[in-house]
Amino acid sequence: LWPAGGAPPGWHTAPGTVAARVYLGDELQYRVELGAGGAVTVAVRNDGRSDAGFRPGDPVVVGWRPEDGSLLPPVA
Repeated sequence: LWPAGGAPPGWHTAPGTVAARVYLGDELQYRVELGAGGAVTVAVRNDGRSDAGFRPGDPVVVGWRPEDGSLLPPVA
């Protein structure tokens, strides 16, 4: 999860907006509404350096390395 425009080059990305943030001790969970529709929940390790974090309404980019993605068949 990165600020808008901040994903590493070559990664697959989807722009979105933080809808919610939940503190779970050693983890922060973000609900991100995607610009293309739908939403995802992103878990980020709370290492103590993420104090600023993202807030609801912040524009972000969800990203993943190409080798970590899987294409699922369509649901009939």
